[in-house]
Amino acid sequence: MVQVGAVSSEQRAKEWQQTLEQRFNVQGRITQYSNVYRVQLGPFNNRQQAADLQQKLADQIQQSSFIVSP
Repeated sequence: MVQVGAVSSEQRAKEWQQTLEQRFNVQGRITQYSNVYRVQLGPFNNRQQAADLQQKLADQIQQSSFIVSP
C-alpha cells in the first residue's frame, strides 16, 4: 500500500481517494485512525509496483507518499 496522506474529513478523504484512483488507475482505500482518515492506494503484488506509483505521484502531481504494509 502507498499512503498519500491523512485528513480530518471523511468526505475529503473519499473525494481524494476517488480522484487518485481515476487518475492513476489503481484501487484505493480509506482507513480511520482516531479522527484521521488515511488515504492509501493499492495493494500491489510487490514493493517495486508500490515504488513505481510513488514515483508517478511525485512526478505528475508533486505528491509525497510512503509505502505501508497492507
